[in-house]
Amino acid sequence: MALLNDNLSVWEIGFRWAGGDPDRWWWRIPLSVRDNFRVLMGAILQSHLECVSLSMRKGPSEDFDLPPEFFIRYHLDDVEACIAGRTFNRKLLRFAQIERPAFQDWCERRAIPLPEFWFPPGWSDYRWPGDDSEDATKGNEGVAAALAASPAEDQDRTGLRPVQRAKIACQQIARALWKADRTLTIAAMVERDEIQRLGGAASWVPEVVQRWLSEVDERDPSTKRGRRKGS
Repeated sequence: MALLNDNLSVWEIGFRWAGGDPDRWWWRIPLSVRDNFRVLMGAILQSHLECVSLSMRKGPSEDFDLPPEFFIRYHLDDVEACIAGRTFNRKLLRFAQIERPAFQDWCERRAIPLPEFWFPPGWSDYRWPGDDSEDATKGNEGVAAALAASPAEDQDRTGLRPVQRAKIACQQIARALWKADRTLTIAAMVERDEIQRLGGAASWVPEVVQRWLSEVDERDPSTKRGRRKGS
């Protein structure tokens, strides 16, 4: 029978999507599972797939006070190593939690068929007798209690979360700045006041902002190289 859990870890999704058992001890992770991990972690780092246990913010703040391990910057080396296919931190992959609706939204945006282990054909979300609500109960109570979304992380009237709004703003500003100066490298663009202050990049990990901007960088590849070390 398919799972209907509200959320699963990247570890579970990666194995079940490949038809493997996440509870078995794996001395060597199968190639298909490793590929799933790389795709999922890449989508998380690019803010395409929301991970409820890894915030894209730089770190704790007055309005968003969580332990360091709940911020992607704390795990950045392991995240990038996973995406590159070098190493796979099993503890991190089990810690990274994905909600079912967020996973469905990501799949549909990428035109990826929904995996049957989590989305059995013909099934719908459970409805209590007399309940006409379209909103399914979401979230794992343990994760929700730990993250306790603050007003700063709530969706606004557009339905976008802060990280999504920041990404869109930074990309739009970068496009305009590159039209005026094609010599700006991505690293230099990230540091621009327009990106940091107006785009809201100051709240987010620089490596994440760089990835956002790389998606809209249409300059000739020969102009994207920064100065060589030692030059």
